[in-house]
Amino acid sequence: MKKILAIKTFGNHTNNLYQFTQLYCIARENNLNLSYLQFYKIKKFYNINYSNKSNLTIDIFYRILHYIFNFLAKIKIIKIYNLSLPEKCNKFITDICNKRKILFFTTGWSHSNNPILYQGKDLEVKYKDEINSLFKNDCGEILKKYFPDKNKVTIGLHIRRGDYKYYKDGKYYYIDEVYQNAVKSFTDNINLKDFNIIIFTNDKDLDKEFYLKKFKNCFFSNEEFQIDYELMKNCNYLIGPPSSFTMWASYLGNVPLYHIKEKNQAVTRECFKICDGFTS
Repeated sequence: MKKILAIKTFGNHTNNLYQFTQLYCIARENNLNLSYLQFYKIKKFYNINYSNKSNLTIDIFYRILHYIFNFLAKIKIIKIYNLSLPEKCNKFITDICNKRKILFFTTGWSHSNNPILYQGKDLEVKYKDEINSLFKNDCGEILKKYFPDKNKVTIGLHIRRGDYKYYKDGKYYYIDEVYQNAVKSFTDNINLKDFNIIIFTNDKDLDKEFYLKKFKNCFFSNEEFQIDYELMKNCNYLIGPPSSFTMWASYLGNVPLYHIKEKNQAVTRECFKICDGFTS
C-alpha cells in the first residue's frame, strides 16, 4: 500500500494540527497509510494512546531521521514535496493518482486561499467528524465552570498579545478598547443584552478590571491551550484578531468566527463565518 511520510512539523501547535489534518484527509480519501513522524508532539495533549518512551529520546530519533531524509533529497535519492508551495502541492496530488511510487515524503502544508479539493470533494469538511473525534478532550466539569447557563449566548473573545506585537509589524496588536468595541458593536447590532463572555489570552498582564467593568458576565480562561479549543468550540460566537487558533475551534465546533481586521468596522451577524477548513 502507498504511504505518505511527513518528515517535518510546521510552525506552532495549531499549525501542526492543520498539517496533520490535511495529510490525514488526503490519505483517507486515497486509501493511503500516513506516518507523521513527530505526531508524539501533538497526541500527548489529547486522549490518544501514547508511547512510554521519553519525549527527548523520541525527539532525538526523529531529528536524526529528518536530517537523513533531507540529505537523501539533496543527493536526489528521494523527492520531498513541500506542500507550502502551491505548485508542489498540486504535483503531489497528481502523483498520488498517477504514479506507482509507494512512498511519498512531504513537508509543510497548503494554506492557500482555496481549500484542497480532490475529485471534487472538500476533504476538510468530509472528514471533519473524524478529526474532531481524534482531537477531542473530555472536559465536562471544566465546561460547567465557564458555561453555567447553556441557554445564554456565550461569546469567546480571543485577545492575542505577546508575539503579535511583532507579527506583521504589530498590525493586529490591538488595545483593549478595540476588543471591547468589537463586542459592543456586534451585540448592539443584534440587540443582545444578556450574554456571557469568555476571554482567552496570552497576555499575562491583561487589565481584567477593564473587561469586568464593560461586561456583566465575564470569565477569564486560565486553562491549557488544548482545553481552550474545547471551550471555544462550545461558544456561540468567536471574536479575535486573524489567528489559526480561533480558526481551528471554529472549524471543529462549527462556531461562527469574526476576525478583527479593521479596528473601527461595524460588526454585524454577516461578518461571521464558520471556518470550513484550514486553508480558508
